[in-house]
Amino acid sequence: SYENNYKAILETDSLSYIGKLSNESRGMSLKMGRKCSEMATLLFPKNRIVMQWHNDIIEGKCYGCHNISLAIMFRAAGMDEASLFAALEYGTINMVLNSALRIFRVSHIDTQQILKELCALASEDYEKIKELDLQDIQSFAPELDIIASLHEQGTKRMFGN
Repeated sequence: SYENNYKAILETDSLSYIGKLSNESRGMSLKMGRKCSEMATLLFPKNRIVMQWHNDIIEGKCYGCHNISLAIMFRAAGMDEASLFAALEYGTINMVLNSALRIFRVSHIDTQQILKELCALASEDYEKIKELDLQDIQSFAPELDIIASLHEQGTKRMFGN
């Protein structure tokens, strides 16, 4: 259980951080991780792991990536791993689609259709990865790095449709 293996949480946080290639992706994960951690302390002030995690972020003892903060908050709320996976998958899809709205000629209706189709696959995607171990963690999505570089340097198109 995560309560007995805080070291694994810190290791996962480090692996998550170094797996993010763009500065924008790292910065966003840290900012959202800290905000999520702050919310968790308000919701679960008596949870030892929540409080330790938040203090470690503030003191710079860990990166504090969003996915790890969210996992800690979900666990404190008694929610299961499949629900966490669905939330993270939805967030990732939504982030990419919002970036697409800013830099490509795509309509909000198209992006909502894509979101609907991809979210319908969440259970199937979870079944494919649920038995993986920490050593299996990986981040290879060159499309995200290309979109991030275009987003950082390109002309913003938000609401240009």
